[in-house]
Amino acid sequence: MQRDTKRRLQAATAMACCLSAALAGGWTGTGNATDAPAAAGAAAEPPQDAVDRLRAEVERQAAGLREELDRAEREQDWGELVRRKLVTDAILAPLHLVRDAMRAAHGPDPGAPVDLLRSLRIEWRAGPVAERWCDAAAAASARDWVRAWTPAPGDSRAYRVRVAAEHWTGDDAPPLAEWEITAQWADGAPAIEARCTSMLPVSDSRRIAFPLPADGFTIRWGEHGASYVDPAGRTHDERWPAAPIFNNPPDSYAAFDGLRLARSPDDAVASGTAAPAGEAARAVAPGQTGELGRDADNARWDRSVARPDGSVVRRERWLRVDGRVVGIESEQDARRVVHHAPQGVELVTEVDGSETSRAPHRSSTEVAMPAMRWTLDADAPGRAPTRWTLWVDGRRFASAEFETLPSVGNESAVASETPDRSLAAGATSARQLVERAISTHSLPLVQDAMLAIDRLYAEHSLPQAQRDAERRLLAERVSAAGMGELPAPADGPPDADSTRELPPPDPRTGESMRVAWDVCANEAIGCLADALRKRDLGEDRSAAPMRRELRARLDAVRAMLGTDRAPHLDAALAAPPPDAVAIRRRMKSTVEAAAARESRRSEVVRELLGDELGDARRTTAERRTVDAIVHAATNEYLRWISTPPG
Repeated sequence: MQRDTKRRLQAATAMACCLSAALAGGWTGTGNATDAPAAAGAAAEPPQDAVDRLRAEVERQAAGLREELDRAEREQDWGELVRRKLVTDAILAPLHLVRDAMRAAHGPDPGAPVDLLRSLRIEWRAGPVAERWCDAAAAASARDWVRAWTPAPGDSRAYRVRVAAEHWTGDDAPPLAEWEITAQWADGAPAIEARCTSMLPVSDSRRIAFPLPADGFTIRWGEHGASYVDPAGRTHDERWPAAPIFNNPPDSYAAFDGLRLARSPDDAVASGTAAPAGEAARAVAPGQTGELGRDADNARWDRSVARPDGSVVRRERWLRVDGRVVGIESEQDARRVVHHAPQGVELVTEVDGSETSRAPHRSSTEVAMPAMRWTLDADAPGRAPTRWTLWVDGRRFASAEFETLPSVGNESAVASETPDRSLAAGATSARQLVERAISTHSLPLVQDAMLAIDRLYAEHSLPQAQRDAERRLLAERVSAAGMGELPAPADGPPDADSTRELPPPDPRTGESMRVAWDVCANEAIGCLADALRKRDLGEDRSAAPMRRELRARLDAVRAMLGTDRAPHLDAALAAPPPDAVAIRRRMKSTVEAAAARESRRSEVVRELLGDELGDARRTTAERRTVDAIVHAATNEYLRWISTPPG
């Protein structure tokens, strides 16, 4: 379809250019029109009338070219884009929920609408929408509820969320993401930092229907843009216009567009008058039971969101017990979003060698989005939400589990799970085992990888859709590698396998890991010595303490190898040690840059704020330098783990 569109566009452009040149040449004496003799008895046409007629003809051809471009846009199949947008929007929904709740509870406008998950109803059309409550006091009570679990200005709050889609997108598996979200305020607006600690399935990260890598990343999202960074140091940053356009290609969807759509033209919500009694009655019929099993007449507030023309885009039922919110049920009809062509053009017309008009043009069409329903539930009245479920066209599409942590500064709250039982560590270990099994063409390792995956899913009660996807992806990878069929479990059904233990590691593997780490650690210490030598410290007494601290940190990591405390550092089998020369070459610039950067910062503090604060900043600089070196050594070790032996 795209190739046909490009051919039509090229042909139309060539036609317009040739026609414009031919017409211009004909009236200037270089074409056939001026060479042909005038018909006998025909009156000569006034020059100005001829130019006007030519101008009208050129504009008609330009209009035809615009119509051809618009037709090419309208004729594309947007089904794949809609499916990928729905999956991406579902995985990003927890970020939107926290941000929307913060704006409603503590925004600059005391009466800000309580418009949660507005990203799922935005239509990319001009004009704000209006909210209407069935009770004038309902909006204030709803605002009190979101205020109870969102941070106030000057404060921070942390959340752990596990969200999963439940349907394949074309040939790509449904993703499951675990987010660690930190919410705070910056310049009077919500600022979200979301760290994706794990992404499932682990069997083939290239086949996950989410447009960001599966090996962990961090997104920082503010009022005017967002930034991205992953463990490998890759970064991306976007600053957004006030009214961005929706212009994704037909077969892909950008994650950042899922964030910036909050600035679309209909993002603004105005509080309206109370909904008529008849509309509230239509939302839930008398005596009907709500999603959570309570009588809807006696335990709900009704809210609707209407377009400028008065049509309703969303109807909500806020369920309550003893006057406190316990859940939300939201329904919205199918809607249309305005999609613009990924590539815009500029149409330039000329008459008689002179430019007559220059107009930019970007084709657009309306893409249909399906009807949706979602619920947001709390475990008890007035408490923070714990579950979110999304239905699309009547089918369950995605779900999420929320955990609101007591405080960002509470280390025990963030690390409530032991490292060896965390989803991120288990997923990383299973992913490495899969990659090593495929790279070595080892069927026994494939069996161990499937066993590790089954155990991961059993320990964390993960959705069946992701478990099924794991088996399909791993079977396809085994077949594509020429290894035959995925080995069947030897001891019964998959659920029985998930309770078995993996075989104990080969002692040679543990020794291989320690040798590899020693190479990385020794090169890290050597790089620190080189960096300190460049600084010409002389009698500076900080060099020796830094070396001792670095050695202690490196030894602590070595002690975790082959234990259950850091499975993401474990190798799947013995392998030759890494090349020390290559490690030194890669680490040297990183370590020197970190040492120089931190030293320069401490000197600036000393010059501006005096010796006392300068000494304090210098101590911090030394610690941060050691942190950077340990991180660089760990990256080199992880590179060795992921490199096939031989």
